Amino acid sequence: MTYRPAEEFFGPPWIQRVPSLLHLAIAIGIVALVLSVEHGPTDTDLYRYMFRQAHLIDAKFVAGAFVLSAISSILRAGMRGVRVRGDFIEYRDIVGSFWPKVRRIRWAQIDGILIEKSGSVRLELWDGSIDLLPQVADAVGLGRVLERLGAARAIPVNGGEGLDDLDPVLPEEES
Repeated sequence: MTYRPAEEFFGPPWIQRVPSLLHLAIAIGIVALVLSVEHGPTDTDLYRYMFRQAHLIDAKFVAGAFVLSAISSILRAGMRGVRVRGDFIEYRDIVGSFWPKVRRIRWAQIDGILIEKSGSVRLELWDGSIDLLPQVADAVGLGRVLERLGAARAIPVNGGEGLDDLDPVLPEEES
């Protein structure tokens, strides 16, 4: 009988989400600007430029399109991460403009796991290739899960913290 853990997902670090969140903040600012100019006084230069001059694209449409692109950027940034399941490891990373790179690696394909101090994880595969998992927000948690699964499936694990039945007590939790 093999060890089948519950599915665990490790999302991307917040530093990778900052550009898309900044994009959303700018989009909300643009929508606020368009709405305030539209409902404000009609004798300003900005009102005349945005709503009385003929443009190819309406100001409201541009603001809406910018908000939609910001929302899609946030969704795309959230697609990154590593999912650990009983049958395989799946990781997603953004490499192109639109679609994420999705790779599923079954446990039988893994010959070794290397957990580095920096938090990066390399998987040595049966065909001699090496796969580097993307950075995640909880690198320590990912390392613990991979260590447990490596031990349960007789996969050699280098690095990491070592197996222990109890999770270490963090300094904030003491007292």
